[in-house]
Amino acid sequence: MDWGERGNQMGTGGWVLMVLVMLVVIALVVALAVWVVSHQRQTERSVGRSAREALDHRLVSGGISAEQYDELRGRLDTPRGRETPPAASG
Repeated sequence: MDWGERGNQMGTGGWVLMVLVMLVVIALVVALAVWVVSHQRQTERSVGRSAREALDHRLVSGGISAEQYDELRGRLDTPRGRETPPAASG
């Protein structure tokens, strides 16, 4: 079949659109790779963190109040098996 002067070649608009779409795809792949690496590093940092560091971070970020911090820090500082029983009310 002979298409004549049209149909066999892509015009300027087609080339521009193709280049733009490829740039968007490349940018998305790079953004995804950056996000995966940063998320992995953040996870590694939080896993390697001690309980005391995690508690300090929660206080600084506003996740817990100072009273909750003091209570939880007391629990962390108390050796296991030597926990004091709660005071009897009455």
